[in-house]
Amino acid sequence: AKSARARALWIKLAHLAAVKNHHTRFLCIAGEFVKSQKQEFVLHGAIATKTIKSLHDQISELETKLRDTHEIHAKDIEVLKLRHTSTLTIRDSRITELEGLLLENHAQVEKANSSAADDLLALQQKLAALEKEIMLLKNTIAARDARVSELEGALLERESDMEKANSSA
Repeated sequence: AKSARARALWIKLAHLAAVKNHHTRFLCIAGEFVKSQKQEFVLHGAIATKTIKSLHDQISELETKLRDTHEIHAKDIEVLKLRHTSTLTIRDSRITELEGLLLENHAQVEKANSSAADDLLALQQKLAALEKEIMLLKNTIAARDARVSELEGALLERESDMEKANSSA
């Protein structure tokens, strides 16, 4: 009877050790999974941040090009006006020629403005989408961190319960 009781206690102890071992392995695997998910989100966030910075740089570059185009066209118009006033005899024939150039320049400016505005709008939409995605990723990371904390709390409670059970047995 004594040896059967001792054997039963040893079996129970071996079972508890196996359960604790399985639980410890589960926690290690869960912790590694959480770490890999967090690293993935951090990497994704870094890529999104670089993309946003690149888009901001492209917007700045397009705005600079647009200003330069305006300045160049303004200078062209000034030159055309000076030539226009240089001689009265050639003036009538030159007026039609200069008006044609001026219309062409305005068409180019309008084309450039339209293209730059379209590019700017597309980049701003892309930026807004990426900022939304970053916010979603931050929320997901926060939710996962909260879930990890919750699981760790539950784990501590289970370990405490198991220790109480072990100490009472």
